[in-house]
Amino acid sequence: MKSTDFKIERETEEDEEHERTAVLAYQFWEERGCPVGSPEVDWFRAEEEIRRSKRPVRVAA
Repeated sequence: MKSTDFKIERETEEDEEHERTAVLAYQFWEERGCPVGSPEVDWFRAEEEIRRSKRPVRVAA
């Protein structure tokens, strides 16, 4: 794998994550009744939800 291949792959992953965040933020915005202003509220919430979904789940022993 060439270093340029890694860069292209990385950009694609970042693009996919950005798209997932945008879709989820839009859903949150709609759920809140499509208010005017403060889009960052939904964006930050979407980022946090996606981060949480990536964390490994710990099972109590």
